[in-house]
Amino acid sequence: MTLKKIMLLALTLLAAALPAKAVKFTYEYMGSTLMYISGNNKTCTVTGYASLDPHLAIPDSVKYNNTVYEVTFIGVKAFYDCSELTELTRPNSLTSIGTSAFQGCSGLTSLSLPQVTTILSCALQGCSGLTSLTLPNSLTSIDYKAFDGCSGLTEVTLPYSLTSIGEYAFYGCRKLTVVKSCITEPFDISSSVFNPEASSATLRVPTGTKELYMAAKGWNAFNNIVEDESLGVKDVVADEVWEDGVPVTVYNLGGAIVRRGCFREEMMSLPGGIYIVKSGEKYTKLKL
Repeated sequence: MTLKKIMLLALTLLAAALPAKAVKFTYEYMGSTLMYISGNNKTCTVTGYASLDPHLAIPDSVKYNNTVYEVTFIGVKAFYDCSELTELTRPNSLTSIGTSAFQGCSGLTSLSLPQVTTILSCALQGCSGLTSLTLPNSLTSIDYKAFDGCSGLTEVTLPYSLTSIGEYAFYGCRKLTVVKSCITEPFDISSSVFNPEASSATLRVPTGTKELYMAAKGWNAFNNIVEDESLGVKDVVADEVWEDGVPVTVYNLGGAIVRRGCFREEMMSLPGGIYIVKSGEKYTKLKL
């Protein structure tokens, strides 16, 4: 091989190894024209909007210049102070909501967040129109002031998958009357996570965990901690629950999806450990 060909091959390999240049584009979907920027591995981030339907639906994927990008992130201040927004249905592909993404969206009354793993600081701060909130069983972290100032919020359900809650996450939620926590091993949280007035709210926890919550920093500020058998997950083995062909989603304890599809025996060819299996709206703990 000549030196010229070697150099050409080297340049070709180098170009292939370099990350693709980010591309900015718009995409219209169900009455809204949103702005995007491409990322690695054919993913993209929502960065803002050119026009907006109050009932916002964000697609799982968008196409630009014959390339399909999976929507995985809502960027910093993408919908900041967008008071006309009333409803959000986000894509199943979405994993994170960025800093201040929906801050000040006071008209937002309905929020669907399945599969999200991270909600960053101030992401929904000041969304005063929200009255109840059930967070997905994929969520692992809620950052600083994520829901601060959601003054209309009366009830919130925290998933078992949570591993951290940042300071002032729910601080301005002065109307909270019920906090449901599905966390079976409560970790310490800052005393600033909830507003001091929330101490009069009822904290509902999985059966058998009341003493753990009473001993955990932050949680023990609640004056009324009640065990609720509907929270948490049940210990069973696979052959007691599912039949072949039943649609299931399998998560690890960190909330990440490790299997998805119709149940088959080979689907359970996972390393030994504990997993959470979703079938319909039911979540079950699986020991392998």
